[in-house]
Amino acid sequence: TLPPVQAALAELPEAMGLDDVEAALREALAHDLGRVLTPAQIDRGARLYAEALQAAVGTLQGFTLPVVLQILLQVRQEQREGFAALHRQLERILELLAAQQPLSPEDRDVLRTALIAGQVVVLGDVSRSVIIISSGNIVSLTADQAQALRGQVTLPGDLPPGSRLPLLRNALFTGRDAPLRRLAEALLPPHRGGQEALVVTQAIAGMGGVGKTQLAVEFAYRYGYRFRGVHWLDLSNPDLLDEQIAACGEAMGLRRIEGEKQADYVARVLNVWKAEGPRLLLLDGLEDIEAAQKTILPRLRHSNLRLLLTARRRDWPPYLGLDILPLDEFTPEESRAFLRRYLPPARAADSDLDALAERLGHLPLALDLAGRYLHRQPYLTVGEYLQRLENVFDHPSMRDWQPEYGSPTQHDLNLWTTFELSWGQVKGEDARRLFIFCGFLAPNTPIPESILRRVADDPEALGEAVGELVGLGLLKEGPAIHPLLAEFARALASTLKRREEEVRSFLSALADLAVATNDEVDRTGNYALYAPLLPHIRAAAGHAEALDPLTAGRLWNSLGYHLHALADYPGARAAYERALRIDEAVFGPDHPNVAI
Repeated sequence: TLPPVQAALAELPEAMGLDDVEAALREALAHDLGRVLTPAQIDRGARLYAEALQAAVGTLQGFTLPVVLQILLQVRQEQREGFAALHRQLERILELLAAQQPLSPEDRDVLRTALIAGQVVVLGDVSRSVIIISSGNIVSLTADQAQALRGQVTLPGDLPPGSRLPLLRNALFTGRDAPLRRLAEALLPPHRGGQEALVVTQAIAGMGGVGKTQLAVEFAYRYGYRFRGVHWLDLSNPDLLDEQIAACGEAMGLRRIEGEKQADYVARVLNVWKAEGPRLLLLDGLEDIEAAQKTILPRLRHSNLRLLLTARRRDWPPYLGLDILPLDEFTPEESRAFLRRYLPPARAADSDLDALAERLGHLPLALDLAGRYLHRQPYLTVGEYLQRLENVFDHPSMRDWQPEYGSPTQHDLNLWTTFELSWGQVKGEDARRLFIFCGFLAPNTPIPESILRRVADDPEALGEAVGELVGLGLLKEGPAIHPLLAEFARALASTLKRREEEVRSFLSALADLAVATNDEVDRTGNYALYAPLLPHIRAAAGHAEALDPLTAGRLWNSLGYHLHALADYPGARAAYERALRIDEAVFGPDHPNVAI
């Protein structure tokens, strides 16, 4: 009788997919046992329960409650005696709901307060039937009953009255279970053992296109019923903070007094927020550290306000007290599930979706742009589309294709523009050079310090450059570069002659490093010295062929020498033959390098 589980198993036995079942169970366990079990235990418990459900699907009705809910009831029944009167009141309210009896205004207030405080668990949302669990009582409401209750209290999937969130819930939202669970643990009241006086601030940070805003919106719709209000503030321009707060006040129905100044009205809105909590404030696109420090956070920090920021930058000063949630690209499983929303099995096999996701680096924005394009091009196969993505930024699907269809987050539908916003924030010249050079290295692979030193030998300057790029989401921790950002960096280099000259110098220095490292390996016998360089030498050699063939030949030759020393003879031969072809083209067939 658990609606989320029933929904996930709706097509049994024709199709058995346990992912949604496991996610529903994980959410229930985390909600009620998050302070008792570790995240690893919650994940394992959800997986075991899901497998048990699969085995017992023939007797699902008699199996679900004893196995899944008994532990929830035990925890509820062990609560302190001080809550006994409240629990008796909640049990009476749930009995009224089960009998389809109307609730009095007093009962509605009790239920609403219990929902916000987490003293009542609701599984399901406004689009389906729901199950409500209290200390010693469980009531299952049909979709019609849930709809009737929806007009009296806020249920999951709805926002509290007076909320302002101009973005619709995205029906294609996929995965992100772990980040949502972490946000719920941090932001939902009561917080950390009920210490309501704590100020709670979360920041979702990551590269452009990774889905930061989408995650914040999904959190608001999934958990907004646990707050007095949900209020959206677009802070891409921090100077408009008062205007954004005033818009939230108007959505609340807080009337302006005739002749009242904007500053006074904003102060009244803030007073209401701080007096009647908890409230969730979504601060979208906040990138300005100075504005956050001096204007925004001092005005909005309060124990009744839960602040959730989205930003590209990760380098927030520690003294601001932000709890940073780094958001990375989709996992392969999430990528496949997301693309499947656009492309049914009859249109593309799993292997096709996996190849497309790999080409696009599992970046949610790129996957969304590709999915919507293929959905509107029914005669184009995934394989044909991949052949046309030789330069991802040149394909129309990645550059504002059919903008009239809009974006769930009202953001750009242009991959180049999305990356350019982050690039435009890079101030240091060493950081700008480093980012472009990283485009010629192996993506998603830690870059060793010996390569980074070819950009800036001074450790302080190097640290500043890496820190700036990681902080802006242009490099990953490690550091490493996302494959699409690497393509973007190479495209930037090709647009400026000065940058191309700098890249040639960098590639030549990289070839010198490769040769010197081979010499060191010969001297010491320590083959591990070359291992961190190997993927980057291979990537740089491939990219250098068009830009600097002479250096490309040196890089391939160095790689072949190392692979030969490792007894990888097929790999060494392939590298040597590639170096030979380049040297023949550069020097002619009679040059000593070719003879050697």
